[in-house]
Amino acid sequence: MEAEKNSLMGEKGSVEQEKAGLKEELVRVEQEKLDLDSEKSGVIQTLELSEQTRERLEDEIVVLNKDRAELTEQLNAVGSIPYTLFTICWYD
Repeated sequence: MEAEKNSLMGEKGSVEQEKAGLKEELVRVEQEKLDLDSEKSGVIQTLELSEQTRERLEDEIVVLNKDRAELTEQLNAVGSIPYTLFTICWYD
């Protein structure tokens, strides 16, 4: 009877140690999950900011392309002035 009691007490000690180890592991895993959730939030925020920046840059590119087209037209118009003046002067 005493041997059985000692055996059960030994098993109880082993189970309690295992339980304590599992609790520690649970705390570690929960902290890791919190860290990953925090990192995920940071990545999502960075992604959202990058998307906003991309959209703003695309809008700026559209404006710059329009400006370039207008400047090209103006340059072509200015470039044809000397030819027009030459033609007027030559045939007058």
